[in-house]
Amino acid sequence: MSKLEEIVHDISFTVEKLTTRISEEKEKIKTFRESQRQFAQKRTEILRHNEQLRSDIEHLENSIFREVQRGNQLTKVNDLVEKR
Repeated sequence: MSKLEEIVHDISFTVEKLTTRISEEKEKIKTFRESQRQFAQKRTEILRHNEQLRSDIEHLENSIFREVQRGNQLTKVNDLVEKR
């Protein structure tokens, strides 16, 4: 094999290795992007769920407050009725 043929062979081998490496890295990037997309989607779902929970808690707090007020009013009414 001539020196030129060896060089061509070496270059061809190197190009093949680099092409394989580039393909592997592209696949890693693709996998990473998909992972990031899924992470962002889950994060959005969690934030939406948290907001719904906050709203539910606020609604429950308001309901409890109203019930406590009604209870206090009923207690006062009962006390007045008993005094009569």
